[in-house]
Amino acid sequence: SKKGSQPFADNRMDFVQQCLFNKYSVQPTFQQVFQGSNRMLSFWSQFEPNYWEVRGATGTANVDSPPRRDTNFFGATGFGAGECAVDLIFNLAKEIKYEGGLPYILYTLDQRELYRIVTYYLLYFGENLSEVNANEIEYLGSLGEKKALDVILNDWRWTSQSNQIWKNSPTLSLDYWKSENWFGPFMDKYFPWTFHSSLGWIYVQGNNPMEFWFYSSNQNSWYWTGATIYPYAYSSEKSGWVYFDTNTGMLYDFNEAKWAPY
Repeated sequence: SKKGSQPFADNRMDFVQQCLFNKYSVQPTFQQVFQGSNRMLSFWSQFEPNYWEVRGATGTANVDSPPRRDTNFFGATGFGAGECAVDLIFNLAKEIKYEGGLPYILYTLDQRELYRIVTYYLLYFGENLSEVNANEIEYLGSLGEKKALDVILNDWRWTSQSNQIWKNSPTLSLDYWKSENWFGPFMDKYFPWTFHSSLGWIYVQGNNPMEFWFYSSNQNSWYWTGATIYPYAYSSEKSGWVYFDTNTGMLYDFNEAKWAPY
């Protein structure tokens, strides 16, 4: 009864345009807006196949009762006002694929995976994330969800949060530099990778300073040591004990009874 005075098609297109802009922050094309409007119309045609805007339909003989069609057409148990709008937003949010795996609206990009990646980014980095880096997020998004999550979980901003072994070590004036009387100065910003003033880069495995394993990038070998053991250490590669002379930068191999630089 209002088809001569209400621009239903224009209203739908305006609504679709606003929804697409809200999601993608860019103005959609006319083709996308037109398609979205037709998606809404197609959804309603499932419940009223003879609705006058549907191609080939002749319209219903009965005059609509106020206030609106989708409130009264199916009675108290039927669809409520705005069901077509809800269906549009549901499909845009869920990013359900249609004909041949195509998106609900052609030439729109999936965002759900990116949103999950951003959530991982914010959740796992936590207090170590001083600011959100748009370029970094763009890079992570290009990797896909699984690879992006692998990168995040191997980033120092996540791994350093599990740093229990150096948690209570006395700090020095330099950022992230700490010191232990038995171990000397070291920098643990990128834990489990730790830069030791004498040993260079080591990869620490363990949470107890009394005994832990570390991998020496200089020696390409694993060592077991601890607060009451170092500078002695057990070499996994040599199956024997060694001694790190931090003053000379030399390593004594007890199996071979000889010195070598480390």
